[in-house]
Amino acid sequence: MKFRNLPILLLVCSVILLSQCEKDPDPSGIDDDTLFSLVQNNNFVYYKGSNTLLNGAGDSPHGSFKLRFNAKAASVLDASGKLPTGVSFPDSSIVLKEVYSGNTLQLLIPMMKLPSHNQSASGWLWAEYGPSGKVVYALNKAGSGCTGCHGRSTNRDFTRSFDLH
Repeated sequence: MKFRNLPILLLVCSVILLSQCEKDPDPSGIDDDTLFSLVQNNNFVYYKGSNTLLNGAGDSPHGSFKLRFNAKAASVLDASGKLPTGVSFPDSSIVLKEVYSGNTLQLLIPMMKLPSHNQSASGWLWAEYGPSGKVVYALNKAGSGCTGCHGRSTNRDFTRSFDLH
């Protein structure tokens, strides 16, 4: 057996493995365009593993929706697909609500956990985008229209769907 190429093989494998790791984004680099780009990722998982359309409940202003999570957010969901009471999402988690009218996607509403971002409110970035990326509710509003309602669910890290669905 010849092992003279082993160091090269190990180096190549290390580079491949490191490139596959999910890295936390630099909070200073997150703007509306970047966040919209991040939610275009098809690796998000659906709430309870189903892309079923959920009806707005309670006093939700969002209407019918589907809910998805990036890998960071999904990593803390329990076997029932919910965030356990008292548990917080890790930094860089994204919770994405896709709002529909009938079968037509109307809005993408992401919450991204980035407490160190200068526009975060209650540790989250709050935004709304049209399906093509048009900004409907900008990050620079710092969640001013969101935290009043979401603040009622601090026991589920400012997310309300787990208590309503």
